[in-house]
Amino acid sequence: MISGLVALTIATIAASAHAQTPADEQARTHFESGRLYFERGEYDAALREFEAAYELSHRTQLLYNIYLTLERLGRPGDAADRLEAFVAASTELDAEARANFETRIANLRERAAELAREDEARAARERETTPITPPPDEGIGTLGVIGIAGLAAGGASLLVFAITGGLAAAEDSSLADSCGENAGRTCTEDDVSTLRTLTTTADVTLAIGLVLAAAGGTLLAIDLATTEEAPVAIAPMIGPSVAGVQIGGAL
Repeated sequence: MISGLVALTIATIAASAHAQTPADEQARTHFESGRLYFERGEYDAALREFEAAYELSHRTQLLYNIYLTLERLGRPGDAADRLEAFVAASTELDAEARANFETRIANLRERAAELAREDEARAARERETTPITPPPDEGIGTLGVIGIAGLAAGGASLLVFAITGGLAAAEDSSLADSCGENAGRTCTEDDVSTLRTLTTTADVTLAIGLVLAAAGGTLLAIDLATTEEAPVAIAPMIGPSVAGVQIGGAL
């Protein structure tokens, strides 16, 4: 039966060789390649060639060859679809042959359903045996986030203090040369206005920075205290060229 259909397809294509179109010639080439692949057991390649031949020629016999190849590939559902299409397009089949094909199609459908059930059961077993990984501990909660924000704001404020403090020191030195003891005259209100502004800004930002850093560090420490992490040490850090908050420990 199999070899008969293959030979019939070759004969059908060859019989019209005198009127072949380029598509017919390509279809015959694909078919012959598919037949050779099928005979060698290279079913993936055979399927590719048979389907290419069918797309070009739409010859009914090729549907049967595609069905056979899909069956060999262990794809009963797809094989049933192709065999069903072959039966529907084959008007020359008698009642007995059609009934035999219908039985074969039903068997293929049942096999496909059985494979689907096996796959579902296998997936269920894998889900049962796969340990559930708990979500990772985020470590820092809402208080910790607020604390970190406070530390960041405090550090920024201390940085402003360091900058304005440095500018104030430079301004004070400049005034000493222009209107202070070194200049031999008393500084006026206009002379010291810039220095006062810088000094006030430095004092305010220092106070704000220390308060924010202390509050942020406290909130972060409270948040981390609810976990089993190592304790955190927090301290302001102020120097000639740096200002901020130093945090020690494990976060």
